[in-house]
Amino acid sequence: MGIGTSLALAVSYAAGFAKIGWAPSAVGNVVRYDETMSRKRAWLRFYGTLGGGAMAAVVLALVTDLRTLVLFAALSGVLNGLFKLTALGKMPLFYTATILLLYSANDITSGNVLMRIGYNLVGITIGVFVVIYPFPRMVRLVNPKSTIEKPTNHDDAFYRCGGPTRQ
Repeated sequence: MGIGTSLALAVSYAAGFAKIGWAPSAVGNVVRYDETMSRKRAWLRFYGTLGGGAMAAVVLALVTDLRTLVLFAALSGVLNGLFKLTALGKMPLFYTATILLLYSANDITSGNVLMRIGYNLVGITIGVFVVIYPFPRMVRLVNPKSTIEKPTNHDDAFYRCGGPTRQ
């Protein structure tokens, strides 16, 4: 994750992004210790950003009233919550649309949606690169077995007693 976020931050600075945190946060959202999960999250985030960005762009192209824009953002947020545990909800489609609509609500005419989608896509592209190339090699260097081991009974007791939920 450190390599990816550092690379994304360097690209953000070099490209002169107005919001330098968007690309590194996109990398941080997809990279996990498990190689398979990281790849899956990276691609879901990529497609969710494209789809959510398209949804937000359509709404912003058709809506000129701020109240209506906020209503669509709220609807998208509710849909995000309702679909959270489904296959569609694991792809941040409605989440991306909600965030882009709310960030655009302060200046509905600015057209910054494409720029913010671009920031996210840069971060996600770097995240995809990191989880495909250096990440698997680094995991194998640290742990040559690089498989997820079955949890011990102690781990099961931890989760049953109110520890964080398993993903």
